[in-house]
Amino acid sequence: MEDNLKDQKELIKHLESKFKEANEYRRSLEEQWVEEETFYKGDQWKVAKRRPVKNWCFTVVEGEIPILTDTRPSASIIGMEDDDIDNAKVLESGVEYVLEKERFAMKLPETVRDMLITGTGWQYVDFDPDKENGEGSITVDTLDWRHVWVDPAANELDAADFAIIKKPVRVDKLKRRFPKHADDIKPVDIPNMEESNDDYSRESRWSPGTSMTDEKSRYGGKDLTILEEYWFKDYSMEKVDEIVTMDEIAKEARQLMEGEAPDVGMYEDHEEHIEAHEELKAIIVAQNLGVSVEEVTEDVIEQLREQSPELSVMLSMIDDHLEAHRVYQEQNPKGLKPKYYNNLRLVMKQGHKVLFDGEAPVKDGMIPLVPYYCYKSADSIYGTSEVRNIISSQKSYNEMDWAELQNLRLTGNSGWVIDEESGVDSDTLTNEPGLVVKKKKGTEARRLEAGSTNPQLGARKDADQRAIEQISGINEATQGRRPAGITAAQAIRFLQEQSVGRIRLKTRYLEEYSILRLGQLISSRIIKYWTTERKLRIWDKAGQIKTLDFDPDNIQSLSYEVRVSPGSTAGLDKEAIFNVMKEMLQNQVIDPRTFFEVTDVPYKAKILERLNEQDEMQMQLEALAGENEELKAQLGIPAEGMPAEEVPLEQQV
Repeated sequence: MEDNLKDQKELIKHLESKFKEANEYRRSLEEQWVEEETFYKGDQWKVAKRRPVKNWCFTVVEGEIPILTDTRPSASIIGMEDDDIDNAKVLESGVEYVLEKERFAMKLPETVRDMLITGTGWQYVDFDPDKENGEGSITVDTLDWRHVWVDPAANELDAADFAIIKKPVRVDKLKRRFPKHADDIKPVDIPNMEESNDDYSRESRWSPGTSMTDEKSRYGGKDLTILEEYWFKDYSMEKVDEIVTMDEIAKEARQLMEGEAPDVGMYEDHEEHIEAHEELKAIIVAQNLGVSVEEVTEDVIEQLREQSPELSVMLSMIDDHLEAHRVYQEQNPKGLKPKYYNNLRLVMKQGHKVLFDGEAPVKDGMIPLVPYYCYKSADSIYGTSEVRNIISSQKSYNEMDWAELQNLRLTGNSGWVIDEESGVDSDTLTNEPGLVVKKKKGTEARRLEAGSTNPQLGARKDADQRAIEQISGINEATQGRRPAGITAAQAIRFLQEQSVGRIRLKTRYLEEYSILRLGQLISSRIIKYWTTERKLRIWDKAGQIKTLDFDPDNIQSLSYEVRVSPGSTAGLDKEAIFNVMKEMLQNQVIDPRTFFEVTDVPYKAKILERLNEQDEMQMQLEALAGENEELKAQLGIPAEGMPAEEVPLEQQV
């Protein structure tokens, strides 16, 4: 017990050192992330009294989100063998089913918004055993950057040595998940947590806030605690299990006897394999020559090779297999294997209580996080945001706008000139409409001549606005407004297509990295957790509901690869696609069915359903016409267009 406690203390110490390393690096970036969030929310002045803001940061972010998410790309599952094609399609439908159940159409814009504001958006793929009436459900959650720490030495998640997730959860939910530790799981007062040396317990580290509102903490409930997950590489080794080794030897022996070369892996007990296969070779020779196993020597083996070419081939295959084991034995002489699959270990704890410590539940070797990057460079695991690039111009714009406003206030309500003997009370001289001023005869009471606002203020504001548009790529064309000075429809369309060039790079990150990784994580969890037959009802590409039968037995041994079916290339919007497909339809390059399958039009499903009915009716008419012609031939009636004199006389009678 004391040894176990000592090990746990060492484990927690190791985890805290990893967290400290990641936290110190992330802390250097947090100030700018918080600034980017507050600027997006419109809190852009560091003054006690709020000043008006024209929020271009919000405009840019919200202008890019629909372009990036308009046509959501999806993961495609490719079967590696011919027999896997149909099952791969079922698994692909399972991924689509999970995304629909998880309201991914809402969660994707949320994550993309985070990525544009702070540079990196995060999604977390997990399995909730309490959902679906106890059958469990695969979940996809959007995580705030405040809940994620990643190995700062890596520049890509797959190369990271560790990743840490700390998120508030309800105490009851955590107790149901870890019933053995229910008595040790206690609530935590998150908003009032004391400062720690690691400085991660401050309220601003858990919930984004802004000085513009009096918003209360999201985590002010009294039944919340913090679940900590540590996903990290552990290269511990252990002896290969004897039963596993015996099963491997028996399988390899069967394959060798059938003339099939078995695969050899690094992490096997090669000494046991070599001894067993040498014995197998001796038994084969002894049985065929009618001698005892003890009498088998190299000379005896050579004798058998000369007598039986067929057995000589089998013996050569065994020798090749033994040589492969000997090569691996030099690299792994003790016959050890990794203690954790793909060396990935998971520790979950609450406070200083370890709730789980072991192998990752899903054997895909991947940390179940999906990063979404705005701009990615090789010098950091985190991305750079769109707001970061335009925040300087936004600050300059704010200064010029405030100066212009103050100038207008001063010049728009100019002062008064009055004689001391005029009898006018200066306190009555206001800017109220219809103001009447009475004065003594011979005296003066008049307004000062109104000044003018410095035009350079407006020019500088325009320059800042243009800079924001040029940096972000969000301009008149991307916002659906006609660019000034351009009237030709084709020119406007071309400008709209080219105006999103800056956004195409983000689309490639989104499709070819984030969505691909998401599909890999979901598909591996479907294979792991969907252990019963299911009926999957999903939308097909024609906008209609289709039902598929999911049989877990067909999926368990599936050999597959995840690819991405590109959705939006951020170069063509829906209207542009519609116009292109319309021209192709008019030129008869495509048929009406293809047009409605590709384009997004109202009542698309009804139109396709009607086209299906027309196709079925046409097929029935063609079948009836064929039967009619066949019947005419049987009755001797000439076919249409065939002269009667060409019909044999006996058929005319």
